[in-house]
Amino acid sequence: MTELNFKGKEFVWNHHLTVPFRPLEPHPEKGIGEPALDGNLIIHGDNLHALKALLPTYAGKVDCVFIDPPYNTGNEGWCYNDNVNAPMIREWLEANPIGIEDGLRHDKWCAMMWPRLRLLHDLLSDEGTLWMTLDGNEAHRAKLMLDEIFGEECHLGTLVWEKSDSPRMDAKVFSTSHDFLIAFAKSPDAMIFQRLEAEEEDLPDHYNLRSEDGRPYYLKPLRAMGGQGDSREARPNLYFAMTDPDGKEVFPIRQDGSDGAWRWSRTKVEAEISRIEWRRDRGDGGWVPYFRIYADSSGGRPPGTIWYHEEVGSSRTGKALIKRIFGESSFDTPKPIGLIGRILEISTERDSIVLDSFSGSGTTGHAVLEANARDEGNRRFLLVEMEDYADKVTAERIRRVISGYPYSGVINTELYKERLTWTKLKNAEKLTEQVEKIENLHRHEYDAIKKAVKDGELIVTPAYSPKSG
Repeated sequence: MTELNFKGKEFVWNHHLTVPFRPLEPHPEKGIGEPALDGNLIIHGDNLHALKALLPTYAGKVDCVFIDPPYNTGNEGWCYNDNVNAPMIREWLEANPIGIEDGLRHDKWCAMMWPRLRLLHDLLSDEGTLWMTLDGNEAHRAKLMLDEIFGEECHLGTLVWEKSDSPRMDAKVFSTSHDFLIAFAKSPDAMIFQRLEAEEEDLPDHYNLRSEDGRPYYLKPLRAMGGQGDSREARPNLYFAMTDPDGKEVFPIRQDGSDGAWRWSRTKVEAEISRIEWRRDRGDGGWVPYFRIYADSSGGRPPGTIWYHEEVGSSRTGKALIKRIFGESSFDTPKPIGLIGRILEISTERDSIVLDSFSGSGTTGHAVLEANARDEGNRRFLLVEMEDYADKVTAERIRRVISGYPYSGVINTELYKERLTWTKLKNAEKLTEQVEKIENLHRHEYDAIKKAVKDGELIVTPAYSPKSG
């Protein structure tokens, strides 16, 4: 396996083992309800120490880890402050915060992340999965670190999330509209991994027919074709006459004129007669039997590796929700609740424990509460934030979500905008479907969704009325 080498790796390899255990000190006046270590927790402090403090209670019990660590763009000013007992790393501490001119910023990021990823691995249950968002600055290094810690076979995929729904006109080269979402499992053979609810529009194009009760299906010839079992000699019990709509006998005849075989036995034909459909042959005009294969969406659909903003939200919708909760933009880079909601839909059950050790504005906790409201679940969240806004933003958001957040007025946020052309109008049905997707995605966030045409553009915006959230 290819290993990632970075300066300081030998010093942080087992640093998570030397981090001392610190007790978690509850602050009942800042919470809602009685404080309990086995309840929902928001921890203010360095996440390395917090993760170590969680081990005695939660080792091997966390089902889903979502983290949104510093992307290490060079413009964030994050600090590397782990007290590693090594002269080289102590020298690094004097160079904090990390900046764009720091030639070792990638090494420092890896040295910061390594012990935290080791502890997150220890906290995950055997059914647990880890999800990490990053951009192109560190995603490739993070993947190699996770390969070493989890094992290459535990990599579920590297997904693309479309974070922006409009181009950046000031981009020097490419306008970056996506981030990466790296997913790993503790034990791929035993993990919690749910398929998404399937809708008719998710079906492959060949399900292009509809039954009398409206179910989609496609047709497959009843005569066996290809392989060693399509001849009368190989399957004599599958050679028999069927009666076509004209009352004539039809046998399974191969294209070369020799005797063939049906796919079904006589007994199954009689039992499944409602699934058999006769069609005229394009050549001689004779009747040919087919059988219907109905779309079965009960098993759901597998998640794709590209998550579009229409499905899970964008950076703009994340900011709009923060503005609704606080009445102002109190956090610069919140993740949309739909993104983490999709992760929870895939990777949790109704009683799962969810951990976010870079919790920022608290979107993960909000998403857990919403997931519980949808399915009456009892998921719990563990949030860790070291910055000063842990109480004023992270915890306050959760308090407001639980208690309700009043807001009056209209926020000028565009959820969707499309310039109308004759081609677009000719495909009005497709345009309507797009608007319906936007409504379905954001209905839970707003009191109403407004649609209007102004200056030749279709504009979809949220609206609010005075009420508690």
